[in-house]
Amino acid sequence: MRMRMVSLVSYDDQLQALAAQQVAQNVVDQAEVAASVALAVALLWRRLKFKSLDTTAIPFMEAALPKVADGFYRSQQLSSDLFRTLESLQTLSVDHAYRPPGPPRLVRPEALVRPHVRVRVETPAVPFNERLAGATLLSAGPGRVWQSLPAPEDEAMGVGLKSVVGAAQRLALDGGREQTERDMQSSSLCVGWQRVTDDDPCYFCALLASKGPDYKSGLAFARSNRKFSANSVFNAGEPEGIAKVHNHCRCTLVPVFEAFEFSQPIADDALVLWDKTSDFPARQRMNEYRKLFEKKYGTKSKSTGVVVDDASLAATAVEDVLVAAGNSAGADFVRSLKVA
Repeated sequence: MRMRMVSLVSYDDQLQALAAQQVAQNVVDQAEVAASVALAVALLWRRLKFKSLDTTAIPFMEAALPKVADGFYRSQQLSSDLFRTLESLQTLSVDHAYRPPGPPRLVRPEALVRPHVRVRVETPAVPFNERLAGATLLSAGPGRVWQSLPAPEDEAMGVGLKSVVGAAQRLALDGGREQTERDMQSSSLCVGWQRVTDDDPCYFCALLASKGPDYKSGLAFARSNRKFSANSVFNAGEPEGIAKVHNHCRCTLVPVFEAFEFSQPIADDALVLWDKTSDFPARQRMNEYRKLFEKKYGTKSKSTGVVVDDASLAATAVEDVLVAAGNSAGADFVRSLKVA
């Protein structure tokens, strides 16, 4: 007699596992984008000459900019693909009539949604901001070298290299983060987003990830509250003076749908460590939490320094140096970056 095999795992559990697998793969893929951009910019750093910063700063930026732009669009595509995948899995979860036979599989969302239901308006890709990126690369690289003077050449160039590589990675992965935010706003199924770190986050990113999902509206939160309960880490307000997305940051934004929830052990652990510092005054609490986190996971080389989000501010220091060096053409070019 032939026996029928019965799965002990529900269809929805399989959907959850498949969604988690896709999120984990996206983290790996985004990290590879960041690493490739970091390598490309590091190789171009040799074009910057310490003894002629005023004449080599702009050529370095112009060579590095296409590498960052390429990473931006690769990150954007990865995030867009992830969004569509999770959206299709959400459709399978809520509409049993449209589930194909057999275990869950990845299909295009339009093949799953009823013809008269418009789940998401196709959104245009977020454009790469060349002016902001160019000004930021100048500020983070040559600008940091100038700021380090009169330090020895090796030291000053090392500081600049670390800074510009971190800025380049952040600018590249902004492609995915910004696209997720735009896609989220256009989807009727997506209820919010969640921060997911790489496998080696800094203390602050781990704590932000422990915050859990952020929701698009109070209605969305109420509708999903049975499955999600964001912690109260930031009830009193998020700490000031630390960038939410800093240089070297490889965190991604993952869209949140009602059918799925994601957690990371290191983020969960960050919340436990944060709770252990509850007796400290507010101004001291973050430092005490950081000590606990870095004692357990080590001190990260990822800087949580200031991130310049305004092209005018980013380019000012570089422009001043070029003017002082008599490089009026270079100063005019940098000045043009500050024009909206």
